[in-house]
Amino acid sequence: MPLASVNGVDLYYEWHGAVNAPVVVFVNGLLTDSSSWAQHLPRFVDRYRCLVYDCRGQGRSSKPDEPYLPTLHADDLAGLCGALGVGRALFVGLSNGGTALLYLAADHPALVRALVVSGVFGHADPLQRAKLRAWATAVETGSASLRFDVSMPWVWGARFLDENVERVMAYRDRALLMPDRAAVNLIRGAMDHDARAVLPRVTAPTLVLVGDEDVLTPRWLAADVARRLPDARLEVLAGGGHAVALEDPERFCDLALRFFAEIA
Repeated sequence: MPLASVNGVDLYYEWHGAVNAPVVVFVNGLLTDSSSWAQHLPRFVDRYRCLVYDCRGQGRSSKPDEPYLPTLHADDLAGLCGALGVGRALFVGLSNGGTALLYLAADHPALVRALVVSGVFGHADPLQRAKLRAWATAVETGSASLRFDVSMPWVWGARFLDENVERVMAYRDRALLMPDRAAVNLIRGAMDHDARAVLPRVTAPTLVLVGDEDVLTPRWLAADVARRLPDARLEVLAGGGHAVALEDPERFCDLALRFFAEIA
């Protein structure tokens, strides 16, 4: 099992695609793992060298008992890139993974050629903290299954929930594999951050995506991030929820690949 010792933890990672191609690094959403990219990788591997990994607290990576702040995920990723010899790369991040990428691009600009972030939030406002607090409370007083059920209407778009019950249940089964304490630490870390002061330092071209049915990190949060970045484009995906990248991977990949091709 490939592990890199970084920043006091062991991070699980996988390489996919052509060895000598430009590198794209994928960063998972809050309570997922590297398997969430299974539908996306086939669209990228013919032209890119793709790196997927589990953030601390996720999947097969270490799970120390502490809140996992987005800044900590960013430092971990910078260390992973260093350990694996990744220089200037392209990055794709979902939700909390996208938030971590904002800090990475601000603090390690030499690493970042361009960003695609989806369902991102530049700061945790009172409403955002209340939503996430409910998730943490569901885990602490109930179970991982209760946490998934509580979070479900915040994460998925209405049409997707109606038409894809089996797919959602598969994500539910996967979510139950995460230890409760790791889930709480991931949630607690996401609740306490404010990147607004550092966003003007993100010089890399950035595509900010958001579903127009996203009720967890609504459109105004994505627009606020894009407005504060020096070189950003906002795209609103009709019919998409917070997890629009998982709901409609083909459309997500089309936008990301087109953007990276423009950067090239």
